[in-house]
Amino acid sequence: MLRTVFVVATAWAAAACSSAANQSPAPTPEPVASAVADSATPKREVVCRKIQKTGTRMRTRLCLYPEQWNTLSENAEQAVDEIQRRAVHNTDMPGKGG
Repeated sequence: MLRTVFVVATAWAAAACSSAANQSPAPTPEPVASAVADSATPKREVVCRKIQKTGTRMRTRLCLYPEQWNTLSENAEQAVDEIQRRAVHNTDMPGKGG
């Protein structure tokens, strides 16, 4: 459990670092009209979390749909895997790595 939390947190930090160069705004969920919403369409639930960005002590609130949180988590895990693969590859070369 602790390893999973560490991997996700590390991956998220790596993704945040790489996305800082792009400076594209985070996707925001569509607003749900309260009185005008059609009763036949189900309301989508938004999940909000407080995220600490790299380079600041301030935490920001990020609200996404569960599918978006899953995508973010998967992207973070892929980023960590890629970093680990590169680290292993670099240590196999003579004269490189730690």
